[in-house]
Amino acid sequence: MNWKDCFLGEKNVALDGDFVLKRKDDLYAYQLAVVSDDIAQGITHVIRGNDLTSSTPMQLALFKTLGHEAPKYGHFPVIVGEDNKKLSKQNLSPAANTQTAISNLHALLKLIGILLPTTVSSPEEALDCGVKQWRRQLIEPDISSYRL
Repeated sequence: MNWKDCFLGEKNVALDGDFVLKRKDDLYAYQLAVVSDDIAQGITHVIRGNDLTSSTPMQLALFKTLGHEAPKYGHFPVIVGEDNKKLSKQNLSPAANTQTAISNLHALLKLIGILLPTTVSSPEEALDCGVKQWRRQLIEPDISSYRL
């Protein structure tokens, strides 16, 4: 399957063989459920962590098979801890230290290629600057800045 990822650029991943659409317990599998939901909701963009890039070829095949246009996909870097596991509630990662919110935001945004001005003085201002730069990168991404 070929697609142009908003952050990773051109992707060409072979779809090897079949994949599960309905599980043994009679529930529909994730790939079919998510594509059906995206179609029903008119989703135009799917922006998610790059740990889910491998799901994209299956989803693209389902969109094509079901006769619907696939959304645009963008996979951003997942931030990992020292153990190389992604930082998430799912992995019981510790919460960010709210006493150092601005420096945390500087560090986290830098990991995805967004540099904040040193004059940022509040978490709100940091997030506002980050969102503005993020939107600009979605329109004209410099994919080299997303490599960790």
